[in-house]
Amino acid sequence: MRRAWLAILFSLALPLSAGAEPTQSIDHARLLAGDVIKAAPPGVAEIDLGPAPPPGGTRLLNKNEIEQMLRQRGVDTSKLAIPAQIRITGAARRLSPAELTTLITPVIMQNLPRGVALTKIQPGYDVVVPPSATIGTVEIPRHPRQKGPFRTTANVQMVADGNIVARIPVPVVLEVSEEASRPDVARGSRIGLVIDRRSLRIMTQASCMLDANIGDVVSVLVLPTNRVVKAKITSHDEAQMVEGL
Repeated sequence: MRRAWLAILFSLALPLSAGAEPTQSIDHARLLAGDVIKAAPPGVAEIDLGPAPPPGGTRLLNKNEIEQMLRQRGVDTSKLAIPAQIRITGAARRLSPAELTTLITPVIMQNLPRGVALTKIQPGYDVVVPPSATIGTVEIPRHPRQKGPFRTTANVQMVADGNIVARIPVPVVLEVSEEASRPDVARGSRIGLVIDRRSLRIMTQASCMLDANIGDVVSVLVLPTNRVVKAKITSHDEAQMVEGL
């Protein structure tokens, strides 16, 4: 009977000991040797072992796996105190739509062209990112040249440790003013036309034949010759010839 009870107690203890592996939470995109070996010497601790688990994710590594990764990188593992196993978890921060709105709003406003205002921003769901994540680039589609509200989607990147950790589509409503509804270059406007010919650069005068915005390729009339060429609008008063003469 005593042996039977000991066997039962031993079997109950197994799951407890099996789940008792050390854990390490990390807040960076790459797994470093120092994350899995606490006493790793300088020069070894900084070795990149590959991608870290995503925020909220987990990965269990055993000694053989760690040794193999280090040997592949030319490290002598014979004197390293490598744990039998270790669980790596990606540190996580959950941002609610309200928190995202607070973070994203000033960045979107900074990226709006003159005469365009942000009137509403509507993130639709929680986003899980590393605690150190910050707002990276924000891409906003070009607004129409028409006064009034404009519904679109801003594409927001969040970055941590130099890596993109989330891409968030955020519905927004913009208000296009009378000023912003005007084209960058109106039809009939005179502009400087840059013509590059090998090592020769010529500047002449041209007239824009259509309403155009910066970045558009349109027909322009070269005033000294009355020739029509294609040019890319590069500023409010200048274009670069791309086809013609």
